[in-house]
Amino acid sequence: MKKILAIITLIGFVSCYNIKFVAPPQSDVKVMSEVDVGKVKVSKKVWFILYGLVPLTDNSTADLIAKYNLKNVKARCYMDAVDVVIGLILGYFTIGTFTIEVEGEPQSK
Repeated sequence: MKKILAIITLIGFVSCYNIKFVAPPQSDVKVMSEVDVGKVKVSKKVWFILYGLVPLTDNSTADLIAKYNLKNVKARCYMDAVDVVIGLILGYFTIGTFTIEVEGEPQSK
């Protein structure tokens, strides 16, 4: 019984969260420098189950880039305080979150 509990505990420390930093197909998107500041800054929560093995929501930046029609983009993924609290509460059920932030310049029409 102790071995089973040890294995389950170790699995809790292993994760495989996958975030896709991609642009929409057939779009002309360029990467911004880290020091550049974009006019648009948006973020979203990405939910996972089974320690990151299965995304419950879209884990890609393509939808944010398309929605705000961005041409120059920089993106990052991080765990904020809310993500940590969610992980502490729902982690036993293998549910976790990350925050994806996309910053960029909208295309002129």
